[in-house]
Amino acid sequence: MRQIILSMCCLFAFCLYSYGQQKQIAKAKNTQAENTKKANAVKLQKLSLLDVKIPDHSWVQTCIRQYANVYGVTTDTRIKNAHTTEIAFQRDLLKAWLEELELTTDCDNIRVQFGIYTGNPDNRYTIPHINRIKANRLMIFLYPYSGNNKARITALPLSAKGKMVGEEADPYDLGEIHP
Repeated sequence: MRQIILSMCCLFAFCLYSYGQQKQIAKAKNTQAENTKKANAVKLQKLSLLDVKIPDHSWVQTCIRQYANVYGVTTDTRIKNAHTTEIAFQRDLLKAWLEELELTTDCDNIRVQFGIYTGNPDNRYTIPHINRIKANRLMIFLYPYSGNNKARITALPLSAKGKMVGEEADPYDLGEIHP
């Protein structure tokens, strides 16, 4: 009988311990979620301090339609063949590039520069969609700048590939062209 009571006490103690552990895990998850929420609120507050203006979606759509109306219906075959409606960049790759810029360059602004895609030089790019892009299509390149000059490398990034401190930082390109 004493063993049964001792076993039941141990089982009860174990149940209480497990319950306490579950409560601590739940509390830790809630704390982490609250910390993330607070960090995001601070980021949003910093953006509002910068007086960032987000354009009205209807105005943006009007601009996009105007572009399509002017360049999408032209009879000039050079423009017609180059016409691009959008270029998609993978979020995680773009984010990694921006984070690398922050840590390794003097970049303080990004410029969107337009170009005409001339093909995959020397087959140096191996991303899956690169060979589906037709030559002579409109492309955009994201160029890191420091003031009015192209940004310079201040610390060697992991993707240095022969780059040296003081050289121009690499642009970001090779988004997926649509259509």
